[in-house]
Amino acid sequence: MAFDFDHNVAIKHNGQRVLLLLDNCGSHKIEGLNLLHVDIHFLPPNTTSRIQPMDSVIIMSFKRHYRNYHIQWIFIQDLKMDILQAIRFVILSWNEITIETIRSFHLPNEINVEEFLSMPVENIIYEVLEVY
Repeated sequence: MAFDFDHNVAIKHNGQRVLLLLDNCGSHKIEGLNLLHVDIHFLPPNTTSRIQPMDSVIIMSFKRHYRNYHIQWIFIQDLKMDILQAIRFVILSWNEITIETIRSFHLPNEINVEEFLSMPVENIIYEVLEVY
């Protein structure tokens, strides 16, 4: 699997090395993984919450919905949950995240939520990094 990924990156980028930045999450670290065309670097701890401040609110809401679906499944079904069912729960959980959930979050430096949601990604990163 790692070989396929590395090979596809090499083809897509004409053999040039690429940089893959990952959140500093234990599950992202794979000991002994050596890729020829991909340099993997991990962000410092707590970086994601600083450069993507809405993640904490949205992810918390998503996980709550997903967990509710999963618990309901456990009580109703006598079967192990398969990947397809997990994907269905992901879709249902994501669809339950409302605009009110997003609006309830106070952005750093009191950036207006409507303005934030309509900003190009480059500007969002710049605005958030400026706050920190």
